[in-house]
Amino acid sequence: MKPHQIILYFVITIVIISSIGVWLPFAIDYFAGTITPETKNALPGNLMTYYLALFTVSAIDRTLVIIDNTNYNYRKTEFLISIIVSLIFIGITFMAFKNIFHKDFATANVYAVIGTILSFVIWWISKWNTIETNATNILGGEIK
Repeated sequence: MKPHQIILYFVITIVIISSIGVWLPFAIDYFAGTITPETKNALPGNLMTYYLALFTVSAIDRTLVIIDNTNYNYRKTEFLISIIVSLIFIGITFMAFKNIFHKDFATANVYAVIGTILSFVIWWISKWNTIETNATNILGGEIK
């Protein structure tokens, strides 16, 4: 894919469509006339489900690329780094959940936004030089 295509794919698919569970409650409340406290308080939890799903898919994609590429010299190092990054995500999620439990939604939002930004970074790392240009791959490949 060309650089502008991957950027458009990221913005449209990953940021806008995939995050529908985060922004749709705000859109519904906005068109109803007011954004309720319940919707605001649900934001960190919605962001957590979004970034955990994005991170998990990205980590699995990257792991499969590493496993399939036998010529890659840094397999063990990257696997160790992915374990460390996974522990960081567990810590961020724990802190966000802890703050939600204690009804400190402002701090929970900070952790959730950090997790979301890190998941975007992990997505870009996992897709770096690995995005297929064949449109049928999105549907599972060509039928033979």
